[in-house]
Amino acid sequence: MIESGRGAHGVELWLKNLETQLKSGLKEQFFDALSESEMNAGVGGANTHRWELAAQLLSLINWVTFTQRVEDSIRKHRLSDLKAQYEKELSSLTTGQDREFESVLNIKVKSLVLDNIHCLTVIDELVAGDVRDSDDWLWHKQLRFYANKRRTNGLLEARMGLASFEYSFEYLGCFGASKLVHTPLTDKCYLTLTQGMSLC
Repeated sequence: MIESGRGAHGVELWLKNLETQLKSGLKEQFFDALSESEMNAGVGGANTHRWELAAQLLSLINWVTFTQRVEDSIRKHRLSDLKAQYEKELSSLTTGQDREFESVLNIKVKSLVLDNIHCLTVIDELVAGDVRDSDDWLWHKQLRFYANKRRTNGLLEARMGLASFEYSFEYLGCFGASKLVHTPLTDKCYLTLTQGMSLC
């Protein structure tokens, strides 16, 4: 509750506390959902509770899962199999829907569709480049997400090229309608910005 006698300072403290609680709540939900997702073979698995998550968390789990799957497929030289798996997942997201989605769910589905289209583009690039090592630049220049649950309170890292950043779980809301589409230009911008930020 905001203490009215504390004036503007009380409002600032309340808002700061709200921000802290949002971040910790999103982080806790993310790691809980990630564990459940892993038990159900990733975002494309049989996890029916995934649609209850915020779009932001669905997207993050999708990226962590994608990073793990790609590195595992590179190790096993099975990128073509991974491509087929993502094509199947994309097809299940875009077809066979007999019911009209509610607006928020529709935004979540669109967000995953955009992400998975980009995942397929990345896989195609890796296959065309005959990538056989997860240290290959064609993979390292991609935006990758790594979750470390062994740390006391969990850590989610975003990596691109030589840069590595801890994900801070700022609340993004339902960003599907305004989500940035991945293009070669946005990838180059991300790469340039992340490498520059890592030198600061």
